[in-house]
Amino acid sequence: TAYVPVLNVARENFRLRLESVYFLGTQGIGAGDLTFLSDLDLAALTPAARGGGADASLAVTLVDHHVLSEAEAGLEPYVVRVLDHRPQDGPLPDSWTVTLEHVGSCCSLVARELLASDSFELEGDV
Repeated sequence: TAYVPVLNVARENFRLRLESVYFLGTQGIGAGDLTFLSDLDLAALTPAARGGGADASLAVTLVDHHVLSEAEAGLEPYVVRVLDHRPQDGPLPDSWTVTLEHVGSCCSLVARELLASDSFELEGDV
């Protein structure tokens, strides 16, 4: 299983996300180390496009948003989970596991998930 975090922003617009650029920079992570939505051919990621088969599964988790754009619409059958801090914008498929909590930042929800996981080990102080 491979987990690939994808930033839901075009690569050329990442520089406008100053807080992200700053924080990732403090960790030695630059834009060249990241995967952006604009880097991917989303349709080519689907199991059907890759010839199907048991090894062709795809599971998508939406983080910090829960409404797919027109460009992302083809991924809807593969969405399994949502973590978001915004109010729900319309009905969501029953097949999705949805966590929508009104907290200050979606990062709080992600941190809670990581800290609750038996497979996550925290190094150093938080």
